[in-house]
Amino acid sequence: MSALFGTPRIDRVASAISATFSALGSTQINLPTVQPLLPYLEFLGEAYRQNIVEHDGDQSDLCLCPDLTLALALQIASGETATGAYQLDGLVFRGSRGNSGASPVQRHIGVELFDAPENAQDDGRVVEATISALKSAGANAFTLTFADPGLVFRLIDSFDLHENWKARLKKSFSMPATFERDMADAIGGTETPTLPRALAGLSRDEAKDALADMFEMVNITPFGARSLEDIADRLIDKAKEAEQPLQASDAEALKAVCGVDAPLSEALDQLETLLVGRGAAISERLAYWRGMSDQLAVSGAANAPRFDANLGRELSYYDGFVFECHAPDGTVLGGGGRYDGLIGALSGNTKTSGAVGAMLRPDRIADMLTGGA
Repeated sequence: MSALFGTPRIDRVASAISATFSALGSTQINLPTVQPLLPYLEFLGEAYRQNIVEHDGDQSDLCLCPDLTLALALQIASGETATGAYQLDGLVFRGSRGNSGASPVQRHIGVELFDAPENAQDDGRVVEATISALKSAGANAFTLTFADPGLVFRLIDSFDLHENWKARLKKSFSMPATFERDMADAIGGTETPTLPRALAGLSRDEAKDALADMFEMVNITPFGARSLEDIADRLIDKAKEAEQPLQASDAEALKAVCGVDAPLSEALDQLETLLVGRGAAISERLAYWRGMSDQLAVSGAANAPRFDANLGRELSYYDGFVFECHAPDGTVLGGGGRYDGLIGALSGNTKTSGAVGAMLRPDRIADMLTGGA
């Protein structure tokens, strides 16, 4: 494999990408190579552990940086770096899932815009900049595919469903098999046990007292860090979850939306049909997509874009639109999207920042242009 820095054909592509991303007003920032492991497992998923290069140091909870977006977001969430527009060009240490022969070292060039409110025009600018960067590097034969976890989350929010189920479904969306199981559980096939059902009719204090009496009668005490209040609240929630299950019609709508895969304009027609009457938040989201589609059509930047609702689900920090660029053989050349909730999640909600970004792989683009020479 060629060196990712210092190889002329890769560096030429990298220079073209950087020049285009700089036009978005971004400034270069360098990030530490060694990173805390746990945030990456949380947002990339435990399934990625085998693909993350863990740092062999004094502590077992470190790794070599597997994701530049998360690395920058961690610095902003901690207050070490201010919000703004940043450009990244560095090594990422993460193998390719399902390809044990792939190098675990990759070069990524990205642009990340923090304090960027969500709207179709500004998000479209990031997509157009990514397309322009590819074309400036000499890559013209690529395809563009979109998805929108944000639309799925808004659909879940529109359901008459207990908040605990909504949170579970959103959390498991990045894990399709778990998401399917959670949907099945939420439909309400499990009968509520007697104790949670009985406690659900009491006030919080009454439920706590009833639990205390029960524990005293059988001579047991709560174990671990959970208080009687915590236990009572969880049991009451368990009963209320059963009272607000996922309706079969809502589950079918959710499955149908997750199954949309078509050219972008056709996909939007399908989504509008599937989601008619689902509320103002859904209508606003569909209007956002019409705006994005119209902007790309007017600019002529994208050639026959597609929409595949399952794209990018494994990266759980995306909570808005996502996109990927593919070579003719299907190789992912880069992508990006919106992740408005990431800073809040990393900072314990002490900070918030709308954010959108994109990333390209100069080595893969160079390989596409030169046949890997």
